Amino acid sequence: MHKNLKVLLVEDMENDALLILRELRKQNYEPSYKRVDTADAMQAALENDIWDIILTDHNMPSFNSSNALEIRKQKAPHLPIILVSGTIGEEATVQAVKAGIDDFVNKADLDRLVPVMERVLRETENRNRRKQAESKLRETETLHGQAKVWAEEEQKLRSTAETNLRETEKQRNDARHHADRIRTQHSQPSDLEFYYIFQKRMGRILWTFNTF
Repeated sequence: MHKNLKVLLVEDMENDALLILRELRKQNYEPSYKRVDTADAMQAALENDIWDIILTDHNMPSFNSSNALEIRKQKAPHLPIILVSGTIGEEATVQAVKAGIDDFVNKADLDRLVPVMERVLRETENRNRRKQAESKLRETETLHGQAKVWAEEEQKLRSTAETNLRETEKQRNDARHHADRIRTQHSQPSDLEFYYIFQKRMGRILWTFNTF
């Protein structure tokens, strides 16, 4: 069963591109590809389509693997990129990998291409899944942190409301006690009123006594 694969070929030699595609087909891949050999063409390809992998040559007349890597970092940082070249030295290969190239395959040894490519694709998928999981974890932690802040704010508001309620109740009780004191004071007779009441009651007593 053939496996679909979208390949962006950064290669100036059409014959070399055909050899790479033939090797992919030998390993049961059905590649859908585009060949580019300039910076503008590569940028347009990355902007206008979605790819599974980039296979890039090292030296081209107006372009090289370092340029391709920089464009990949800008346009599709999660897309795997493999250097496929027959004109690069060991030191340059090491520097390319350190810069961000995922792996290297010599054009004289294209039998290695598919095993290397499959390993790089698995590693990229695992890396992307891990980043997604870490991103979701950070989002969850952020939500938990925000929920904690909201809970603290709610507690502060509740505490403030309870304090205000107690203060209002205290003010109400103070007002009630003050009103009771005023009513008590107004209900008791003054000294002059008490004297008239006393005189009136004594008059009644004397009248009752004289009657007998």
